[in-house]
Amino acid sequence: MDKRALLRLVGDDDGVWWPDLRQKAPGRGRYLCLRSECLRRLNDRRVQRLFGTQRDALLARIADAVGRRIVELMHRLKGRSLPGREAVTQALWNRDPLLVVVAEDASTGLVDRIAQAVQKHRADQEATLLVRAGRMAEYGAIYDRAQLAVVAWGRDGLTDRLMQLIGWQQQLGVREEMK
Repeated sequence: MDKRALLRLVGDDDGVWWPDLRQKAPGRGRYLCLRSECLRRLNDRRVQRLFGTQRDALLARIADAVGRRIVELMHRLKGRSLPGREAVTQALWNRDPLLVVVAEDASTGLVDRIAQAVQKHRADQEATLLVRAGRMAEYGAIYDRAQLAVVAWGRDGLTDRLMQLIGWQQQLGVREEMK
């Protein structure tokens, strides 16, 4: 498996393992797979043996770091974002490959319209991805609005990293719901 698909963890002087999302922290790290099948196999005994901590504590630190990094990347991408339904649908008509994020609490009608627009233009742009994640108030805070239901960016390495982090966040959320 490609190292970029794994989460690097580094231990501090106290033996506590922390996520290294940028994979640049000093020290010898260990890598953790955050795909659903990997998380299913991640039990307390295995985490204790590998990281000397409880699974829930480790996963909580990871979820917190991933959430903060997602917000940080969205702020970084703010200048080239396409916030709102009109901007997103216009970009889809331009046949640009996009990462489209629709808030989980967006209306069903909006979700359906965006999904249909993505599907209609997908034949020309296989690279467009549609994801449901986050909350409208969270996106609104980033974009200085009360609420924002949909935002998109042109696809590149940074948005692909954002997509990976959103996927990890969703996997960690599913893991929490399974408890």
